[in-house]
Amino acid sequence: MLRASHQHYIPLGRAYTLALNGAIDYGRSIGGKSFPVIKNVYAGGIGTVRGYEGSSLGGRDTLTGDYLGGSRRMIANAQLYLPFPGASRDRTLRWFVFADAGKVDNTSGGCPMGRPDRRSEDPCGWKYAAGLGLSWESPLGPLQLSYGRALRAKEGDDKQAFQFQIGTAF
Repeated sequence: MLRASHQHYIPLGRAYTLALNGAIDYGRSIGGKSFPVIKNVYAGGIGTVRGYEGSSLGGRDTLTGDYLGGSRRMIANAQLYLPFPGASRDRTLRWFVFADAGKVDNTSGGCPMGRPDRRSEDPCGWKYAAGLGLSWESPLGPLQLSYGRALRAKEGDDKQAFQFQIGTAF
């Protein structure tokens, strides 16, 4: 599995910060063997593409509808931090607006679409979301509460508007 990621923070004046994140995972088996399922990568939810249920991007099992993940993942996030009203001098508590994009698929091609009674339309295609949230640099570590909307969601996409995260910025 090859992995690459980059985070970049750009100060925009004294009160605003633009945070950018990108990540790529690429897995492939050698010698004609199938890629081990245990090595699959997942996306969806806070930390990847907010507005979608955790690990819900990518193909689905045709019998159970379970999320399968994939051997390839691409994620891009942009987040603009804004001062919290009434606490402009406190940089530990801030609002943010965000835009996320991501996809999970397989290097071997093919994308199972789930059970016949609950198929997902284009589960391996690009998924987009945007929203807003609250960030607090607490003594325990970063805490984020976000409200995200899946943009151009398709039938069968599992969405989750409110999400909470402890411990990382993205």
